Amino acid sequence: METRTNARLGYAMAVAAAVINGFSIYVNSLGVGGVIKDATLYTTLKNAVVGVIVLVPVLLLAGERRQFAHLSGRQRRRAGSSTTATASTRRG
Repeated sequence: METRTNARLGYAMAVAAAVINGFSIYVNSLGVGGVIKDATLYTTLKNAVVGVIVLVPVLLLAGERRQFAHLSGRQRRRAGSSTTATASTRRG
């Protein structure tokens, strides 16, 4: 029975990836064709925006990361495994 659940999850993830990919291709075609004619410039700007979106939370949460510095390796693994276990049990 668990295999069937895993297969359904896999199929759902594959469909979600296909939808996201299709949307991404459509948005990129609009960006390159309509907004910015140079594909290299468009890609550079797009990657810069994504870089900012990723880096801002990392920089803002630097203080939170320092709280983990005093933990031993075993405590870090335990914290990571409990987070993973909590996330995996919240499936609907």
